[in-house]
Amino acid sequence: SYVWSEALAADALEPYQADPLNPKLGRKLEREIMTKGISRTPEENFKALRGRNPDAGALLRHYGLI
Repeated sequence: SYVWSEALAADALEPYQADPLNPKLGRKLEREIMTKGISRTPEENFKALRGRNPDAGALLRHYGLI
């Protein structure tokens, strides 16, 4: 659903908000998300990027609710 994809995006991008120009983070994003396309599910891409399951709290933080 739309809300689930928004939650994945908010959680996946949290480390990049703190250090948006970090080349190590940029390469990881490219390697685990950009180059994989639809060869993996969004959940598999997320786990490869963050090394864990999604945290729905990221969406709440993104909206300033917690």
